[in-house]
Amino acid sequence: MEAHFTLTVQREEYIEVEQADMFLVYGISDQVYPNGKTITPIALKYDSANKDEVTISVEGLPPGVVHSEKELITGAPAINDWLPTEKNRIFNVLVRFTKGDSELTQDFTFTVFQDASQLAEAGDSGEHAPPEGDKETPPPEGDKEIPPPEGDKETPPPEGDKDKTPSEGDKEIPPPEGDKDKTPSEGDKDKTPSEGDKDKTPSEGDKDKTPSDGSTGIPGDIPELDPEDFGKVIIPPPPPPRGGLTIGIAAYKQDEALGKQLQGIAMGLQQMGYVPGSNITIKYLNAEGQHDMALQNAKDLADDQLALIIAIGQPMAGIMRAALTNSTPLIFLNVPDPVAEGLSQDNRLGMGPVTGFSSLIAPERLFQEALGLKPNALWYGLLHGPRTDGQRFVRAVEGMSLGAHVSAIDDPAQLLEKGKLLLQTSDVLLLNLAAGTPDEIRQLGEAALLEKKVLIGIQAEQVEQGAALALVPDPARMGTRCGLLAARILNGSDASAIPYEDAEDILCLFSPEAADHLGLQLPLGAEPVF
Repeated sequence: MEAHFTLTVQREEYIEVEQADMFLVYGISDQVYPNGKTITPIALKYDSANKDEVTISVEGLPPGVVHSEKELITGAPAINDWLPTEKNRIFNVLVRFTKGDSELTQDFTFTVFQDASQLAEAGDSGEHAPPEGDKETPPPEGDKEIPPPEGDKETPPPEGDKDKTPSEGDKEIPPPEGDKDKTPSEGDKDKTPSEGDKDKTPSEGDKDKTPSDGSTGIPGDIPELDPEDFGKVIIPPPPPPRGGLTIGIAAYKQDEALGKQLQGIAMGLQQMGYVPGSNITIKYLNAEGQHDMALQNAKDLADDQLALIIAIGQPMAGIMRAALTNSTPLIFLNVPDPVAEGLSQDNRLGMGPVTGFSSLIAPERLFQEALGLKPNALWYGLLHGPRTDGQRFVRAVEGMSLGAHVSAIDDPAQLLEKGKLLLQTSDVLLLNLAAGTPDEIRQLGEAALLEKKVLIGIQAEQVEQGAALALVPDPARMGTRCGLLAARILNGSDASAIPYEDAEDILCLFSPEAADHLGLQLPLGAEPVF
C-alpha cells in the first residue's frame, strides 16, 4: 500500500522596515556681543537618523554674522549705520531645520551694542569715554557719566560690593558705571568734572541706601545665584544713558520661585549696566497674599511716577495694570494668559505700554521636553487653552514620526471630561494651561496612573495635585530675561511695540512615587516634589 502526502516548503522572507526617524532640535541661547567682536561659533544642534537629509536655513542674523557651515554660525557683527542715539540693536533670528515634509524651528535674539571707542570715533560726546589720544582734553559738558578707561578693570568695586566674589566667567567684565569709588587711571587724574557734573554725585547718605520700611530695594534674604548658572556670561554694553532712575517691583505673595526671579531681574539689569543700589533704585513691594494690600501697593507704585514697573504673577499684574492711569511702562512676569488678564491683545502687543513674559510654554517646546520621558510612548496628547496653536504641537510630534491628539478648552469645567478623552488615545498627556481645580487634576492624575500613562502639567502645584511631573519656566532665567527687557525699555524702547514672549528655559519637577510607578526617564537636573 502506497502512502501519499504533500510536503509544502515555505520560503522565509525578511522584510526590512525603515527605522522610525528621530528628528529633534536643541535650544539656542540668546546672544549679546559688541559690534566688531568675533563671536564664539554658535552650534546648530539636532538629532536625526539620517542627518544628510536635514537642511538648515537661518534668517535675521546681524550683518557680518553668517551661517557659514551647515551646523555653525560664525563671524563678527558689522553694523555701520548706527543712529545718533542708538546704543544697541536687537535682531530676531529664526533657524529652520527641514527634513522632507517635516520642519522644526528655533528662534533666539542677537543683541549688538556699540563699544566706547566706536562711539567716540563717531563723534558721540555723550556718556562714553573719549578716544585714547584725547586723554589730556577735558570732557565736554555732555559727558556726565564717563565710564572708566580700559585700564580701570582691576579697580576695586564700590563699598557695597566688597563681599561679592565674581565667578570665573565674570573676571574680565568691567564694572558698570556708577561705581563711583573707583580709583581713576593715571590719565584721568587731572580731569575736572564740568559744572553740570558736580550735582550728579550722590550725597553721603545715598551711597549705601537701605530702606528703613522694608519696602524699597531687593530683600536681603534672596539667594545669590552664580552667573555660571545662566550659561554664557553676557558682556555688558556701554553704561546706560541715564542714572538716578527708580523702578518698582510688585509681587502678590512670597513663594519658592520669587527669590530667584528677583535675583534674576537684578542680574539682567546689571548685565546692561544698570546696577541696583548704584545708578538705579528698586522699590520692592510684596502684598503677602493679601488682596487689599496688593491694591494699596499698586496705587503707591502708580503714584510714584517711576521709570517702569515690574509686576510678578497674574493677580498682581492685573491689579497693577488697572491702577496705572499714566504712561509708566509695565512689564508682567509669570502670567499664564496675558490676553485673558487684559494685559495684551491677541497679536501679543500690550494694552498700552505693557509687555512681558507668559508662563505658558510654546507647544512644540513642551513636546521636546516631554519626548523620551516615557520609553516607547507613541501617542502624545495636548490639552490647551483657546490662544494656544495646537497645530504647532501636531507638526512637532509628527516630525518625530509619532502620533498627536489635541483638544482646546474654553471653560475650565471641561478639563476633566476632555482630559479623560485624550488619555484614552495618548501615552503622554500634557496640560498646557493653568485652569482646573485641584480636585480635577487629582482625578485626572489618578486615571493616568491607573492606565500607566503620564500626566504632565506646567505649574509646580499641579504635581502636588496629581500630575506625574510638571515642566515649568526656570524662575532665575525668566527673571534675567525680564531684567534685560527692563533695561531695553529704560534705554528708550517702546514697551507697547514689544510683543510678550512665552517661557523658554524649563525645569522638570516630578513626583518620585509617580516616576517610579511609570518608569520615567527623567532629565538631568530634575527636581523631586514631595
